[in-house]
Amino acid sequence: MKRINSIKALKEIIGSKGKTLYVRWSRGFAMDSKQGESRDYLNGGTHSGLSAVEINPEWAEDDKWMARRITEYRFLKMKDSLIGCHIYSGREIGKDSDGYESIDGIEHIATLSTALIEKLLEIKNL
Repeated sequence: MKRINSIKALKEIIGSKGKTLYVRWSRGFAMDSKQGESRDYLNGGTHSGLSAVEINPEWAEDDKWMARRITEYRFLKMKDSLIGCHIYSGREIGKDSDGYESIDGIEHIATLSTALIEKLLEIKNL
């Protein structure tokens, strides 16, 4: 498992062209690949795939915007301390109830370290 520890490393990954990347807050690849679907926290229903937010490579050009988008679903960690922030590649198969992508066929690209998440939160709150 690749762990990202710095803003620079994060920017290199999300700014790269090629595979479409997604950010997902979850317990990680082992559970996500086994589970294959997400639960809607508001109504309890399930989505056709894993809920994720598509990463736009342009996020790497604006630290504050990148921080906002990467940490958008951090609140999920309050429900489960084992949840972390992961970057996957995958295939979009639909939209979830928030209008974000539902993906399958995931490949784990990286996990963001706790220290990096805290740094992103600092940037977001500047």
